[in-house]
Amino acid sequence: MNVRKPKQKKRTGGFSIIEMLVVVAIMGILSGMLLGFNRSSERTIALSTEQERVIGILGRARSLALQRYTAGSDVFTCGIRVKLSGNTISIFAVTRREDSKVTDCNVGGQTVESNIESRILEKGVTIKTGPSEIYFSSPYLETTFVPMSAVPVIIELQAPGVTRIAKIEVTPGGSVVPKIN
Repeated sequence: MNVRKPKQKKRTGGFSIIEMLVVVAIMGILSGMLLGFNRSSERTIALSTEQERVIGILGRARSLALQRYTAGSDVFTCGIRVKLSGNTISIFAVTRREDSKVTDCNVGGQTVESNIESRILEKGVTIKTGPSEIYFSSPYLETTFVPMSAVPVIIELQAPGVTRIAKIEVTPGGSVVPKIN
């Protein structure tokens, strides 16, 4: 006698719903980690970008101080003042009239400051520490700091959520370089 066995279904290649849910959960966790990493990387890149921008601004102020006279003008440039506060950097030209018969630019009332440019640091980057003012004097590029300092000054920039601090060194001779930790 022939006994018929019920037909068993052959399992075709594929994934069960449980396996699919596990894979989707793992992908979700990994993409969440990647998203967090990208945001901190974005802030770190912004900090590095702003460090280079501040170095460029200070370098520009230094070169402006070396250009002692304004061409075709009766204005004499005494120096360039850079003011640093919070997240703003401003460059001012300190000038006097050539016919003022004053050769010392430090005489009160004889000099005028005019704003050349102001920049706001981006992406929440702020100036953590450093001088409030840097003055590049013409024509010999003597650099003074407020508050006064005779050693190289370090300007520190920070960004929210980033442990790294970007540092810029400004020497009394006017040299502006990134400080490597």
